[in-house]
Amino acid sequence: MIDIREATERDAENIALLSRELGYEASVEETRQRIASLHSRAEQCVFVADDEDGVVVGWCHVAVVNSLVHDPFVEIRGLVVTESKRGGGIGRLLVEKGEQWTRARGIDDVRLRSNVVRDGARHFYESIGYRVTKTSNLFQKTLSS
Repeated sequence: MIDIREATERDAENIALLSRELGYEASVEETRQRIASLHSRAEQCVFVADDEDGVVVGWCHVAVVNSLVHDPFVEIRGLVVTESKRGGGIGRLLVEKGEQWTRARGIDDVRLRSNVVRDGARHFYESIGYRVTKTSNLFQKTLSS
């Protein structure tokens, strides 16, 4: 039995560990601060999946994106399920929870980005109804020294 719920600061350690499985390094304290910051923003939410033992085995971060050139949409900013539990439907449950959250805000469009080297992620998203609509470059400039 999997329980999907909103993340709390108490989940920071498990979220940080799961993030590392995809190569994203963040300390527990950094993760705790980010969760606290997201809780203060109604346009963003993080969901976690607890297994039958109450252990966090996945998370999904969703956020409303507003723009001058298109209607608002929700972006899945991150999704991870621990490697030992992948393929068991947990990712689908997390995405469905994000889609419910999206509909509750009167938004119909959900988008996400996935690195082209993550073939498994592409197959997963396509299997639950998502499709590739664009390929683009991501540019970054760090402004702090």
